[in-house]
Amino acid sequence: MVRAMRWFFENRESAIDFVAKELKLKPEYAQRGYDFYKDRGLWDANTNINIAGMKTTIAIYNETNPPKPATVPEKYIDQSFLNEALKGLGSR
Repeated sequence: MVRAMRWFFENRESAIDFVAKELKLKPEYAQRGYDFYKDRGLWDANTNINIAGMKTTIAIYNETNPPKPATVPEKYIDQSFLNEALKGLGSR
């Protein structure tokens, strides 16, 4: 997954073409989506988890599925596999 995301970041035009074909989108929509997600830091080249995003997801879940106690994202996250992969690939 890390290699795929790195490729995605390093090959913008090819990534946009791929997304457009796979999702059957007009290329301009795929480009706008790519730029939106990348420019806002919603995607990470090393597939690191966005803790703020996880907190938001948990908050939304708790609002729509009461009564759930608030939970910290770290309860659900195990990045040991990612850390091992990054060691083998070399961090950027």
